[in-house]
Amino acid sequence: MRVLVLYAHPVPESFGAAIHETVVASLKAAGHEVDDCDLYAEGFDPVLSCEERRGYHDTDSNTLPVAAYVERVKRAEALVLCFPVWNFGYPAMLKGYFDRVFLPGVSFKLVEGQAQPSLWNIRRLAAVTTYGATRWRAMLMGDPPRKLVGRSLRAVCHPTARLSYQAHYDMNRSTETSRSQFLARVDREHGAIGIIGAAHVTGARLDSGVEQQDVNLIVAQGQCLCHGKPGAGYIPLIHHGFRGLRFLIGRGGVIAAAGRHQGECRNKTPPSESLPPRRPPDKELAKDHRPAN
Repeated sequence: MRVLVLYAHPVPESFGAAIHETVVASLKAAGHEVDDCDLYAEGFDPVLSCEERRGYHDTDSNTLPVAAYVERVKRAEALVLCFPVWNFGYPAMLKGYFDRVFLPGVSFKLVEGQAQPSLWNIRRLAAVTTYGATRWRAMLMGDPPRKLVGRSLRAVCHPTARLSYQAHYDMNRSTETSRSQFLARVDREHGAIGIIGAAHVTGARLDSGVEQQDVNLIVAQGQCLCHGKPGAGYIPLIHHGFRGLRFLIGRGGVIAAAGRHQGECRNKTPPSESLPPRRPPDKELAKDHRPAN
């Protein structure tokens, strides 16, 4: 999985730097392809210029000043933010990144004046951050950074994108133990982030006898998702390292089943008596499988 890590902290010996190192190391150890974007180290300019603002809505040229950063976002399948919360918001460096890179035609498009999300390549979103304030004080303030990530940023990603938000509150009174425990949680979370493996199945036969063409099987941590053309019925598959794995394709195209990817997937129809019952009503599917927020 291609993961873009956005890191925004100017101090190399900070706890934020330790968080960043833990995130990158955990992702690499899990086999992901990591694009580590240290905004301070790369000398990113967070200032939106007058000319950039004038051409903000010109999708033919608005990305030219930040073309390399735009390309990195578009290549990514997951986005991980590592930043400190300052004044209950993003650091100016990270805020400037979003102002200059998340442009019309990149993170969203305008259709008759209405913004529509465009970053459907991002299927996993995570943030790891620190607060000087306590959790209660942050809640009284509305916890703006959590909402910025979980609502505003999540809204421009793929509709089924999973979200993770980890925060060490009350850093002003943190201890070595609290910091060590937090880093351990970060390591566990990002060692298991996103897609573990993937396979492609063409012309998988449903138990209803209908051909489901061009089905993409994506195996995620703790669940398996099928994406493909709308259809109905079960796709029985044998998953190497996991017995009797089955996937249900509803009209929405996505239903989950338990399991972890350990190898390739291939078609194999089990005995009819081993097939699970038909899919539940659509209302139940929507309720049980809506994106986690």
